[in-house]
Amino acid sequence: MHEFISEERPYYDFPHDTINLANEICIKDGLRPKISEDVPKLLADLIIKCWDGKVENRPTASQNQLILVNF
Repeated sequence: MHEFISEERPYYDFPHDTINLANEICIKDGLRPKISEDVPKLLADLIIKCWDGKVENRPTASQNQLILVNF
């Protein structure tokens, strides 16, 4: 979702040496692309929820669809 809104590849500005990038994303669990300030809060919040490190905390595709249809 973030890629569609930002029109940028994820982590385009971060060195793509596979091991370090994977460690930053998965192990340290905190490296996320920046969300532009002009993105509506509802969408920014949804993107952040989709990035949750725990799968069970992420919204399902159906939940995302309901939110986006009503946006």
